[in-house]
Amino acid sequence: MDLHPITPDNYAAALTLSVRADQSHLVATISKSLADAFVYEGSIFRLAYVGDIPVGFLLLYPYSKGHRNFVNIVRLMIDEHHQSKGYGRALLAEALKAIRALQPPAHTARVSTLPENRSALQLYKSAGFIESGMEHGEISLYLELRS
Repeated sequence: MDLHPITPDNYAAALTLSVRADQSHLVATISKSLADAFVYEGSIFRLAYVGDIPVGFLLLYPYSKGHRNFVNIVRLMIDEHHQSKGYGRALLAEALKAIRALQPPAHTARVSTLPENRSALQLYKSAGFIESGMEHGEISLYLELRS
């Protein structure tokens, strides 16, 4: 899996990505994610490709709080036609790789999900994220990257 920035060449392909209808309440659309990436300065928005096929997207938002650097995984989504192939796990691994490469270095990665999104919770926990309670109606999970 490779991550690519959104460009005029892949923008139309990006807009075709979506989750199944029964999952639509669990993750924002790519259009909303593109708008968020534009509005929140410093956001990192990437399309996830397997070969030359876009299979998902990722939106990261680095921020500082006190003397610590965080990266919020705002969106992580795999298209409905590419789910159950291990791509969600691969995209999370690529996200963490990208987060670890940021400068200044991030101390902590954060992600949140709705309580009913059991598969996302399982995925994040399997990668070492620890539940930290509810924030804005979602379960927040944190992963310490550096001391």
